[in-house]
Amino acid sequence: MLYKKMDTDSAYRLLNHGPLALVSTRSGRGEYDIAPVMWNCPVNDEPAQLMVAVYEGHKTFKNIRANKEFIISVPV
Repeated sequence: MLYKKMDTDSAYRLLNHGPLALVSTRSGRGEYDIAPVMWNCPVNDEPAQLMVAVYEGHKTFKNIRANKEFIISVPV
């Protein structure tokens, strides 16, 4: 096999090349929160579905779990 040595920054870009997603949630007290999420990928195109990975200790995860709703925005 042929291998090419890469610096860390270049290698990281190979793993994270998708768009940044903004996940908007609201707490039980009505406080709004927007979190940038890089771990996302398309799931389906008809209907359009996008998957995001959010750490369970993060406020965004807790808001989603409590309210069962969120918005995913993809800036262009």
